[in-house]
Amino acid sequence: MSEKQEKKGIKRGYGMNERPRAGELGAFGLQHALIILFQTLPAPLLIAGGLGLDVVETSILIASALFVSGICTFIQSFGVGPLGARIPMVMVGSFVFIAPALLIIPESGFGGYMGACIVAAIICGVVFVLFSDWLKVIFPSFVSGAVLLVLGTGLIGNALANCAGGNGAASFGEPVNLMLACITFAIVLVLSVFGKGFVKGAAPLIGMAAGFTVSVVLGMVDFSAVSEAGWVGLPQPLHWGISFPLEACIVITLVAVCGVVEILGTTSATTTVAENRLATPDETRRTVLTQSVTSVFAGLFNAVPTISGSANIGLMGITRVYSRYAVSVAGGVVLLMGLCPKLSAVFSVIPAPVFGGAVLMMF
Repeated sequence: MSEKQEKKGIKRGYGMNERPRAGELGAFGLQHALIILFQTLPAPLLIAGGLGLDVVETSILIASALFVSGICTFIQSFGVGPLGARIPMVMVGSFVFIAPALLIIPESGFGGYMGACIVAAIICGVVFVLFSDWLKVIFPSFVSGAVLLVLGTGLIGNALANCAGGNGAASFGEPVNLMLACITFAIVLVLSVFGKGFVKGAAPLIGMAAGFTVSVVLGMVDFSAVSEAGWVGLPQPLHWGISFPLEACIVITLVAVCGVVEILGTTSATTTVAENRLATPDETRRTVLTQSVTSVFAGLFNAVPTISGSANIGLMGITRVYSRYAVSVAGGVVLLMGLCPKLSAVFSVIPAPVFGGAVLMMF
């Protein structure tokens, strides 16, 4: 971390362009990957549940979502050619496209929905990159700040629901779920406040590991999905085909504008937390361009358009590890989850209360 950053009041840790040692880099990347997983899974699960998809089709959606999120996170944080803002930002499936999916797919098919998402991504990318100098005028900081406030409060509700066992769970609200969430939350809180060095930085990961261990002892984990899953599963692009119904394209384009507003706020929030400064115009343009390109990529691989994951900003604020290399490693881990069903299954069996307790403070 630079002397200039320390004078601005940023505590010692790892700066945005600093690379932790190999062992620490892997641990920091893994805990970011777990938070990415928490933010990525709801979209395919909610769409599959709302449409009544079978187990096979649901698995395809989940694998696609992880595969896309992993690659897009790596591109945004590490940078690939002209793409990527090269800031510690993760990319996940956007929640705002879930409700439109449940309305459009029964009428136009999954291929029609994917085609509309691709068209919307291209339109938003072209329009906002061409008029990038007007972005801060059209969407001043108080607008993007309000968007982040709404997102944060919404995520708190999501975390609390997971603390209780997860929405729709038969055991929702049972004392054992709340106890497990409290144990996880308490460990993360104590290590974040009193821990030092690596222990402080890895507090969320240690908390989740402890909570998961307790859940295994209590018999709350079913490992059958892990044993039945295969080791390798390649993504299936355009599994349901593709079409471009006009009505769906118009609807999704209007919804996609919200995604651009959201990522503008998240970009500034990321640089503010990491370096105590606003995002530069170049970082903003690269962020929006990358979101557009990766959303097209997502549509080709059966996933909803991408958006920045705000929960990882909270993780950086707690750990003081702002390294974009750690986030790049997280993208690689999530990519492996998408290619390896068995590895994905290992993380999918972590009980919801463990996730809820670990991410509550971040949100």
